[in-house]
Amino acid sequence: MKKAILISILLLELNNIFAQVDTIKKGAYLTFFDFKKNTPTSQDSFIIILRQLNYDFDLYKIKSGNKTIKNRVLKKYVWGIYDGHNLYINCYKISFERGYTKAEELGRFIYCKAPPFMSLAQENSIKRSSYNFGLVGGLASTAAVYGKIGDKVNYIIDLENGIPNLLDKTYLIRILEPYYDLLEQYKKETNQDDLATLLKYIRILNAQKK
Repeated sequence: MKKAILISILLLELNNIFAQVDTIKKGAYLTFFDFKKNTPTSQDSFIIILRQLNYDFDLYKIKSGNKTIKNRVLKKYVWGIYDGHNLYINCYKISFERGYTKAEELGRFIYCKAPPFMSLAQENSIKRSSYNFGLVGGLASTAAVYGKIGDKVNYIIDLENGIPNLLDKTYLIRILEPYYDLLEQYKKETNQDDLATLLKYIRILNAQKK
């Protein structure tokens, strides 16, 4: 019985994703609210370049194909870009870091990975190491800082308000509170902190929101 329910949820989720992707208009969205209203600010073509950085996930640099949007606007001000296949969200709008990340889950709750938010002290530590010891020192300091931050790179953007939140146990329990049965089911999970478990419930919520 549980297997049949799980299959039904997965099929519903796939149908929702395909329906949602079909309705998103191609273009650049200057603000989150533009994306929510599905009104791109510009329908320019874009050049998407994979950046080689020290993360375990991909980040992208995006340029205007027709040069109708200046690079500084793309770097800091554009919320996101949909190219007809993928939604790329500006990391500057999440953790004030440069680059775009690809949304891995679409729905009421958008899931993506982005560089972790660093404190001013952590940023200064990396800058000092780079200044004093060059590239190697900078990389070593960066690795040390990321080691302290841990896996705080998983973000959820709630389409109700556009606010990015770290995806963790605390956040999931908060958004599951209106759904008593789901919350109780989650509390019985043996691996509540695992990303796979957290995403399972995000997908169930997204399927229910349609």
